Amino acid sequence: MPWPLAVVGDDGRHLSVAEALGAGGDRVVDLLDALIRDETVDMGALARTTPLGPSSLPLAAVTLRAAVDAADRMDPEWLAEVERRRAGCRRAVVAAGREEALEAALHVVMLVATERLDPSDDGDVDQHVASGAQLWLLAGAVASALSPARPDPFAAWADLVVAGWWPVGPSDGRLVMTRPR
Repeated sequence: MPWPLAVVGDDGRHLSVAEALGAGGDRVVDLLDALIRDETVDMGALARTTPLGPSSLPLAAVTLRAAVDAADRMDPEWLAEVERRRAGCRRAVVAAGREEALEAALHVVMLVATERLDPSDDGDVDQHVASGAQLWLLAGAVASALSPARPDPFAAWADLVVAGWWPVGPSDGRLVMTRPR
């Protein structure tokens, strides 16, 4: 896929992806750029800003195997609330009449992210669990970026994901993170 992407409007005008997506499109482009460039981030600075707000839990950067185990022990109510927040962002974008922009952004981000996050070993179940969780978070981040929600609840964790981290979440009294690859 050529980069940067360009869009041709119905009237023949050339637009940037951000212009075509409208409000929040610049954030979506930032996520795409970070995926393409393989940027590094300060995990410690971003990890505590969860989609549900600041966390004071101690950070634990663990192995992939330990992260998958920790994901099995996450608080189901915390995870359900993240899903409600994620779904609420999507509903807000759709209610604003921007469903086409959301679907276009999701398609492009998922295409780029799937290629970037796809495990090299098709038999590595743990890496596939991490990749799926990262894609799930990115889908929420795209909806969040295009929604009017400010501050953007998924911004910090989206930055972690595009830099290769899997922010698992709170488990066993710790905020668990891993770098799957």
